[in-house]
Amino acid sequence: KSNPAFCSEDLHALYLRQNAHGKTLLTVTTGDEMACPAAFFAFADAVDNAFPDAITGVLHADDPAGKANGRRDMRKYARPRYTLLRGDGYLTDDFLGLRLRISPDGFFQVNHAGAAVLADAVLSRARTVLAGKPHADVVDLYCGSGFFALSVAKAFPDAHITGIELNEDAVRDAMQNAVQTGVPAVRFLRANAADAFARYEKTPDLVIVDPPRAGLGDAMCQAILHSGAAHVLYVSCNPNTLARDLRTLHDHGYEIGEAQPVDMFPRSGHVETVVLLSKGEV
Repeated sequence: KSNPAFCSEDLHALYLRQNAHGKTLLTVTTGDEMACPAAFFAFADAVDNAFPDAITGVLHADDPAGKANGRRDMRKYARPRYTLLRGDGYLTDDFLGLRLRISPDGFFQVNHAGAAVLADAVLSRARTVLAGKPHADVVDLYCGSGFFALSVAKAFPDAHITGIELNEDAVRDAMQNAVQTGVPAVRFLRANAADAFARYEKTPDLVIVDPPRAGLGDAMCQAILHSGAAHVLYVSCNPNTLARDLRTLHDHGYEIGEAQPVDMFPRSGHVETVVLLSKGEV
């Protein structure tokens, strides 16, 4: 039955995130705080009772600025505020031997099959450039919940790996994921990636970057150039900003290797691309 109090709320969207086992984390977003919290808790109970084996948690998220229209706009103004209505406030997923905790505001690829191809593209190139360097220094920028950093850590258990990410929830997830995966020595820092990497004191053997659609930009490109990193693995979700950043890095001495596109979003104009850049020969 419909709930008049619930239906009268400023409802924006219903987001479902599902793991490999069919468990779903459901988030209801509104343009402001819940006017009638009891209606949302009743909604969460109804959903959980209707799908007891499928729902792992139900949350409410509001737009702190009161201006947004949907999740993309919410990020322009301020982080959503989450209220746990039922179950767990996060999703746990198993992926390529990793046990990952993913918070609602954290980032993780939604296409499992495509993510496996993407991970293989990154790991195969990492193995190529890190071969014979068991104690290599690796930095994962925009590391999210630690997916690439932890994957490399499992393949190179004696490597020194640092992940840098601004999102507080994602860093918290990454630290917990490192413990669950059995590689607690991986270091994760909550910081602006460009600012933190500009202060990085070592010369990395490999830098992994997976920036948002805006790409690296001048500040991060300059930080990479200043670091003297031997190799850069660029994972891009925007070919336009990828081309711009590749031009900057190439003009300052990096050779561009093979570019591998990954069709993460079938029947759309979006594509992920993995490119290895190297100073000198691999």
